Amino acid sequence: MNIDEDLSITVAVPSDTPQATGYSVDVFCYDKAGNVGLAVVGIFNIDNTQPTIHGTLPVPNGFISDATPLLSANFTDTGGSGINVATAVMTLDGETVASVAATTGIHYDVTTPLAEGPHEVAVDVKDIVGNQAYQLNWTFTVDTEGPETVTIIQPISGAVVKGTIEIKAVVSEEGSGVAEVSFYHDSVTPANLIATDTTPSEWSAMWDTTAVSDGDHKIIAVAKDELGNTSQGEITVRVDNGEPFVIWSLLTLPFGPITGAAGQVYYEVYTSDTEIQGIASDSATYVAIAGIDVAVAGITRSLESIINVDKEKPFYFVQQYSLLTDEFTTITVTVYDAAGNATSQSMTFKYVVPDVEKLIVEKVIGGYGGTISGADGTEIVIPQGALNRETLISLHLTPEELLPTMWEGDVVCTPFARVFGPEELVFLKWVTITIPYTQFWIDLKGLTESKLALFYWDGLRWQRVGNETVDESKNLITANVNHMGLFRICQDNRDPVTEFDMYLTNNPFSPNGDGNRDHTVFVYELDKDATNVTIKVYDMAGDLVKVLAEGIGQGKGYHEATWNGDNDFGNYVGSGIYVFKFYVKFTDGSTKTILKPVGVIR
Repeated sequence: MNIDEDLSITVAVPSDTPQATGYSVDVFCYDKAGNVGLAVVGIFNIDNTQPTIHGTLPVPNGFISDATPLLSANFTDTGGSGINVATAVMTLDGETVASVAATTGIHYDVTTPLAEGPHEVAVDVKDIVGNQAYQLNWTFTVDTEGPETVTIIQPISGAVVKGTIEIKAVVSEEGSGVAEVSFYHDSVTPANLIATDTTPSEWSAMWDTTAVSDGDHKIIAVAKDELGNTSQGEITVRVDNGEPFVIWSLLTLPFGPITGAAGQVYYEVYTSDTEIQGIASDSATYVAIAGIDVAVAGITRSLESIINVDKEKPFYFVQQYSLLTDEFTTITVTVYDAAGNATSQSMTFKYVVPDVEKLIVEKVIGGYGGTISGADGTEIVIPQGALNRETLISLHLTPEELLPTMWEGDVVCTPFARVFGPEELVFLKWVTITIPYTQFWIDLKGLTESKLALFYWDGLRWQRVGNETVDESKNLITANVNHMGLFRICQDNRDPVTEFDMYLTNNPFSPNGDGNRDHTVFVYELDKDATNVTIKVYDMAGDLVKVLAEGIGQGKGYHEATWNGDNDFGNYVGSGIYVFKFYVKFTDGSTKTILKPVGVIR
């Protein structure tokens, strides 16, 4: 060709030319005269290979617990032309993100927390000569929460358990999968760990409940997924490894215990028909009592009434029975709790013809004094000078159904009272009475021994004696009184005395023996301990009629003294107005004197 000007020459390289480096092109130019110019050599490379995208983070199809992860991918260009950084693009869930690209790869730091669940990433890039890499797409799942549900299926919530039990749980997890389940009691602490199960087929553990106290406890199952996220479920069960408690006796108050010739211990009863009364509970936790069996002479009956009782409180039971006469009868009461624990208590009884000396004790006592004692430990000690004539003194039991009604709430009493007779007798000096009580009735009535007090019936109401001494080791209560009558052991729950008070129960009164207002009682409440209490009655002329108390020390609390209208010689006074003088000297040295009139009507 003829060239008159500068000319660009394009050389077409065949498309099937293999990819390689260092290809050369020689170009020769000739002029019209045939002269050859200098040869021009061109060196070039051929790049037909697409770049590749690899090494992605997060791992494809993986689970991560970080909601703001680093997204990245690496570039490799084996064709040689190099990565065209400007063409690198990353999308997250279809949206282009402000990624940072380099010839070696691309990355993006997520700043806004991703939602729980799967996410998709796509990366595109070209090389310098325009070869397009295959778009790389991958997914990952954000899992920052524990398993969806953790349910304890064994035991059921509210169950009563004992011994070693198996705990089972089911776990629902749609994320990374469950790695382990740990079981705890009461709180998720290392000290309360029961066991950890890593077997995926069934999550379970064995728990020795004897290692904890009886009562309500939580069972907690903590499920951990493969990423360390946790969820938990819990139930409450009642642990009951202790035997239930039962105490019972016969309403007829048997006499004994008696040791027979063969060494058999039994109690005498004086009626063939009686009632069994008792209380049953399951230690301090009051686990439900499931059943009570009463076996009399080998024949067992279950108490059906227990089905309808409040299972969360101690159960009081009463059952009517007839005892076999002229032979020993063993009664066994067996209590079962809801956990299957059982306990039994047996006593042997024998019906005998009543012995009056055991039921009613009588004795003539005169001016020299004396002591009269009952078989059950009831006793009255009468000092010399307390009586001015011989008097038939008696004592006997009276059951609850024959007693005057006690007020509700503030005072709770045992079911029996002792009658010291004659009931209208008033002594010239203070006498000492002692009344026993049984632990059975203390437990049955829910009483506290240290709070026991002695009350007497004044004809209208129950009054507290007030100077009692309780001997808890011997189950005895002792008090000083100046009169006979009906006495009963009770627990006084009234508010303690905070200020001094004094009053008469009957004013006027009529000591005519008709049983109506035959005496009056000086009731006084000391707000502090006293070293000297003196109570005297005078007529209107100022002459001394009766000394009810003189120079006695008494403690803080309720006290009383009874006057039946007689004088110090034992003769009844006539109708009229009398004055009683009450003097008290307290331990702090302070004193108080009270004068009050009292009327006597014949």
